[in-house]
Amino acid sequence: MKKILLLIILLIIVVGCSPTSIEQYTCEKLAKDIEGREFYWFGALPYQVKKVTEIKEISRTSTKLECFADRVITDLGDDSGVKFSVEIIDGDSFKYYQGQPF
Repeated sequence: MKKILLLIILLIIVVGCSPTSIEQYTCEKLAKDIEGREFYWFGALPYQVKKVTEIKEISRTSTKLECFADRVITDLGDDSGVKFSVEIIDGDSFKYYQGQPF
C-alpha cells in the first residue's frame, strides 16, 4: 500500500512540474532554458549557448508559442536571427531551437 501511495505522489509531482498549458510559457522563460545548452549544426562541432538577448514573441496560439531572438551569444561567437518555440501536443510540451529539439 505504501508503494502505491508513493507512486501516486511521485506521479502528481511529475505531472505538476511539466507545464501542459501554453499560457505557462513566456519567451523569456524559453530563452533561459536555452542558455547553457549545447547544440549541433549539421554535423559540425557542438556549440554552447551562453546568452539570449533581444527576445520577441512572434506568435501565440492555444498550443504553440513562437519566439525570436535578435542576438544569441555562443562559445563560438554571436549569432543573429534565432527562432525558438514550444508546442503542446496531447498534453506534452515539445521545445525547439532553430528546429532542433531541446
